[in-house]
This record gives sequence, structure tokens and C-alpha cells, in this order.
Amino acid sequence: MDVRDGARVEDATREAAHALGGLSLLVANAGVGFLGPLHQSPPVAFERMLAVNLAGVWHALRPTRGESLYSAAKAGVVALTQGAAQEYGPRIRVNCVSPGLIRTPLSEGLFRAPGLLDPVREATPLGRTGTAKRSRT
Repeated sequence: MDVRDGARVEDATREAAHALGGLSLLVANAGVGFLGPLHQSPPVAFERMLAVNLAGVWHALRPTRGESLYSAAKAGVVALTQGAAQEYGPRIRVNCVSPGLIRTPLSEGLFRAPGLLDPVREATPLGRTGTAKRSRT
């Protein structure tokens, strides 16, 4: 089936669970590829990669712990940056910045939930989250 079709994936999952008396294991292994330099990759290839390789898995499994979609997107940025660095370095330097959790208006709700960020702070070498400083212009 085409895993880009979320409704079809849900129907097939429901049908399989009914036919098998339930499901206890999911293997998300759909995938397609495109081989070529980043600067020559057509937008349609990029969109297909995301639709099949990432969204296709998401259609099969939706994690329940808050930040999974954001994390998946950011992991994609890291992988894309690493690939570009391999293709264009050392002549062109390619980097991304991944500072961890920073207190901003976007993340403020996380800071208001008691105890929610304790595991994040414990897993951070400095033992704290970051803050955004506004620069004076």
C-alpha cells in the first residue's frame, strides 16, 4: 500500500488487528531513495522522501509523549546538514546549531508544568536549560 495515504494505513492496521486478533508488534520499514547531489535534488524527490520515509512511519505510529514530531523534524535537519557537509566540505563549511531546550515563548508551557523538565535538566551536562537573550540593536 502507499504509506503516504494515512487513511489507508489506518484501515489496513484495523483490518490486520481484526484478522489477527490484535497486534503486538509494528515494524515501520517503508522507504524510498534518491541518489544525487543535494543541489541537484528536485523538490519532488525531497517531498517524496519525507512523505514516504517520515510521514509513512508517522501514519503507522503516533507517539504519545509531546515532542516527537518536533524532534523528528529537528533530527532531519541534523541529518540533512551532515549530508550537505559531506558533499560540499571542506571547501564549503555546513553547520547547524542544536542548543537544546531554550526558554522562549514557544517553550514557555513546558516550563510551567511542575517536574516536566527535570529529566531534561538531569540529562544536560550543565544541569539546566538555556535562556534566550535579546540583543540590543
